Amino acid sequence: MKVDILLATYNGEKHIQELLESLILQTYKNINIIIRDDCSTDKTPNIIKEFSLKHPEKFYIIDNQNKNLGPMKNFEEIAKYSKSDYIFFADQDDVWLPEKISVFSEKIKSIEKQNGVDFPVLVFCDMYITDNKLNIISKSYFRHCNKKTKKKCLKDFLIQNSLLGCVQGFNRALLNKCFPLDREVIMHDWWISLVASLLGEIHFIDKPLIYYRQHSANVIGTRGRPGLHTYLKMLPWKDKTSYTRHFNSIFEQAELLLNRFNSEISEEKKILIKNFLSMKNQTRLKRIRIMIKNRFYRHNIHETIEYIMRYKP
Repeated sequence: MKVDILLATYNGEKHIQELLESLILQTYKNINIIIRDDCSTDKTPNIIKEFSLKHPEKFYIIDNQNKNLGPMKNFEEIAKYSKSDYIFFADQDDVWLPEKISVFSEKIKSIEKQNGVDFPVLVFCDMYITDNKLNIISKSYFRHCNKKTKKKCLKDFLIQNSLLGCVQGFNRALLNKCFPLDREVIMHDWWISLVASLLGEIHFIDKPLIYYRQHSANVIGTRGRPGLHTYLKMLPWKDKTSYTRHFNSIFEQAELLLNRFNSEISEEKKILIKNFLSMKNQTRLKRIRIMIKNRFYRHNIHETIEYIMRYKP
């Protein structure tokens, strides 16, 4: 079974060599590493070229035509070149444990055996959080960030994303449903989680299979454990405009989900999405009632209260 690893790179010369080495050292050998560099100004393209010359059977380098697309569009462009049965996203500054692809592939295969290869499947794992030198800070990304791995239903992903692209592995059926990406999509990894929760299944592998490196140049990193003290420091919430703009984007993404897959989903799921969308223009009290009735909760009580207080239709 062939596996595609989709790698979007940009100015990653400090750490990308360690990632590429960890990909080559995977116990699962039937891999294809598809890379598009987003016009780096450092030595990233040279490092990639060196690896591809050493392992030409494993690398496919996409010509970027001197176009900088940004992270989401870069991944979307790479996805066009994917032909394999199983697909993984990779981040340029992480390191994979050797058994990652093997563990994921076995899990996806077992679910497909029960439901068929046309059934969308998303699998995700935990990560070690490390410092810049790969010293372990936390043995669990999800516990450290207070993210609940059981929150993987449609109602959960409508209001908040919790699965970074680097923890995801999925099958061809899910990729075909997700791409191309419409303008309302906030981020590719969130959209994939949403579609998987709507049309297929999401399963958690309860072990860390990635070293998730934290440094000053992270595009998206951990922001510390979101305890009560974190939110007290943010008070008073004077800036409601940017927060409201962000949540309006979340509602637009949910509306896209409903419109795009309206003919494929049950009436129950349609009603759930419509109930979520109905919160957009309601008073605070009515929004609270809708949230409680449908259990539209964010990952912890502090973030849920933040939404209630900061969002201003």
